Amino acid sequence: MPRHARTLALLLPAAIAIGCAGVQVHSELSPGAAVPARVVAVYPVGLRWNAPAYRSYELAMDEVGAILSGGRLSALGPTELKLMDPHSDSIYAATDLASTLAERGLRPDELVALRGWVERRETSDTELLVDTHGKPVGQRRNADVRLVIHEELLGPTPGAELAEVSAEVPVDPFADHPTWDDLPELRRWIARLTTELLDRARPRLGSVPRPVSESGLELTLNPRDEDGFVVDGHPSLDVLLAQLGPVDREAARLDRLLYFDPLTAPTRGELFAKLPQGLFVDRVRSPAARAAGVRPGDLLVEIEGEPAAGPQTLLRWLSTKRPGEKLSLVVLRDGARQSLAFPVPER
Repeated sequence: MPRHARTLALLLPAAIAIGCAGVQVHSELSPGAAVPARVVAVYPVGLRWNAPAYRSYELAMDEVGAILSGGRLSALGPTELKLMDPHSDSIYAATDLASTLAERGLRPDELVALRGWVERRETSDTELLVDTHGKPVGQRRNADVRLVIHEELLGPTPGAELAEVSAEVPVDPFADHPTWDDLPELRRWIARLTTELLDRARPRLGSVPRPVSESGLELTLNPRDEDGFVVDGHPSLDVLLAQLGPVDREAARLDRLLYFDPLTAPTRGELFAKLPQGLFVDRVRSPAARAAGVRPGDLLVEIEGEPAAGPQTLLRWLSTKRPGEKLSLVVLRDGARQSLAFPVPER
């Protein structure tokens, strides 16, 4: 272990089981009327073991990515929401959704919520090793680690669960994993189950206009919001970083960037460490975006007066506007803030 990582058609009689890579995925669809959902509120993933808070943030952003890649719904990310009461049947419990939806051009009945948790189950024993003569020559440790992953999609009215999925995924506790992701199996399955959940819930999701899925920009998230991200009982990233020396702190912060962009170079990590939360413009692909004045190297920090919490913020706002309208953006360029009027593309 590296130094800085130490220190639910109708309700079916039975769940449908889908075999995938030796893992059974169980899914259920609840009966009921269709919901004209346009946006999924993605809450932090509940981790039922001693894991840092930033892992809940990162896994929720993986869910956001899976939703956006489906091209059918927009998303609200984990830092755009107050924490949801995990024991409540209402997606508005302990949140500020009711007061902020209108500001984002959305109606309450157009929102559903994704809530999930992961439990880590581990058993281990020690096996005595003997030679051909029965003489003890050592010991071998055996371990079985499984992740129980559960996700559910909740409707806008209390108690309206639309669908749910779950799976039990084996992991190799002795595998050589990159320092920036000690459970890559979890990351893959979180995204896979999110896609399965939305597919299973399709009969409950009414027909609405497809969201904008392409902005004409290639963007990389600078995830500084995760530094102070807090989940009850789990330490935040900035608390953990404060316990490290300068070298390990720099390596640990680079690891968090590598989670979102495995091709991040150390020099880019140094640049991002000096910048606030935002969307870094790697490339401007569309002529309209170029004409709007967006340049490679810009950091998109505000969209319609709202912090750029991730790619979901830009695509969601583009989806609430009509083609040809302008979106108000603020970019950070050479240390100065600049306001731009960004054209909404055709769907």
